[in-house]
Amino acid sequence: MDFMDLHMHQLRSFLAAADSKSFSAASEKLFISHTALIQQINALEADLGFSLFDRSTRGISLTENGKLFRTELLKHSSQLNALLQKCRDRSLTGNKIRLANMSDIHQFYFLLDFYNSFRRSNPGIAIEFVPVEPRNIIEACRDATVDISAYFGGEKPSDHRDITFYPFTSSRMAVFSDCRHPFADREFLNHDELEGLPVHIASIVEDTPLKHQLSDIKADFRLVSNATMQDVYKVCKNGGLFIYPDWVKNHFPDLRAIPLSPSVESIYYMICRSEHTPAVDIFMAAYRDYVFKTMLKT
Repeated sequence: MDFMDLHMHQLRSFLAAADSKSFSAASEKLFISHTALIQQINALEADLGFSLFDRSTRGISLTENGKLFRTELLKHSSQLNALLQKCRDRSLTGNKIRLANMSDIHQFYFLLDFYNSFRRSNPGIAIEFVPVEPRNIIEACRDATVDISAYFGGEKPSDHRDITFYPFTSSRMAVFSDCRHPFADREFLNHDELEGLPVHIASIVEDTPLKHQLSDIKADFRLVSNATMQDVYKVCKNGGLFIYPDWVKNHFPDLRAIPLSPSVESIYYMICRSEHTPAVDIFMAAYRDYVFKTMLKT
């Protein structure tokens, strides 16, 4: 017979009798009559086709089959309980998403432009923001500290099979400067015009991918770890240059964003664990749709 055909109350009675080594004690433990418990044990043995207990005037003891059955039943009961708990946890957290909250650039462009519309369209999905250092974001996704994050680092998607990378936007990089800088009135900057000049770039990791994309520019690059928009503003107001995505220029009305020639593109990702909840699927699909519509407008 199949395990699924067995009755839970019979299995419960069997375990109680096996642990108590007494039908009477087991019946008292389960708050059923002595006769009812014996009937359940007898019915279970009949269904299984072998005896579970040796019965004598001195009491009861498990047969060899009974010992094996008890061991396997406890093992599978533990697995079933773990499955049930996992399902309960999923039902409690399946409509909640933990977003990595890394810096104000993340706030401006990931949260401000998309977050409000998503919340209006999906009121049943709760969103929690979790502070995470950008350099730790892969591990934060892997260990479920966060469910979703924007990612700007240099990791290769092929190196992380348990993490899903969604390329969600490609940005043209520009040289930001103060309006009083000698470059401020330029329509574009050739790469060779930056040779030897101190130029700041944002960095999540030392071997930032942007540095490789700018490899034909012989500037004196200064890496700014975990750069925020305040860092860009501070560098430029102190007379420096900062290479940053040109789509932030609307938030710097008193800075100049000068395109590079030839242009340099930088790819940004959304990442999540490969095994994730339906709410994450809804969020990612909505964001891909948002990015696609945004690209059509530009």
